[in-house]
Amino acid sequence: MTGMGEAWPYILADIGPSGQLTAIDFCPAMTRVAEKQHAQWPGYNIELRTENALHCSLPDRCADAVTATFALKTFLKPQIEQFAAEIRRVLRPGGVFSLIEVSLPTDPLLRAPYLFYLKNVIPRLGKAFLGDPDSYQMLGVYTEAFKNCRLVMDCFERAGLQVRHVNYFGGCASGLVGKKPL
Repeated sequence: MTGMGEAWPYILADIGPSGQLTAIDFCPAMTRVAEKQHAQWPGYNIELRTENALHCSLPDRCADAVTATFALKTFLKPQIEQFAAEIRRVLRPGGVFSLIEVSLPTDPLLRAPYLFYLKNVIPRLGKAFLGDPDSYQMLGVYTEAFKNCRLVMDCFERAGLQVRHVNYFGGCASGLVGKKPL
């Protein structure tokens, strides 16, 4: 769920040129854009794969860390269960994961303007800068249905992962961070 590689600068700054970044996304359009991002990082070990993160071809216990940004809200609960199991499968013992998602703020004074922003402003910005508002039309709908990451913590706990919930930006984003026990 690498998307267009937006998180790569942060990940690559952390792992450096000697680390390995394996980026996965099921959408060929996303991986085509990520391939352009890849070209901006010569000397870094980046492998880009177009495949499903729910059933990827990575070997068992191959990853020190797993990260995903802004994709959980598009999954049904059984898919989140699969994703949690897949994270557990690919992480080495003691490996960590961090997931972040656009979320619905609990404060109604923040919720209404934020939903307006997600449903109206973001699609227009997508059209203006990317020429494609369709990618962003469902953002508000998915966010309203998903609410926040706290509601899916149990999926990761049942998969055998240690997990905690984190709120960001007054609840406009939330995340799950954790690790695979030793």
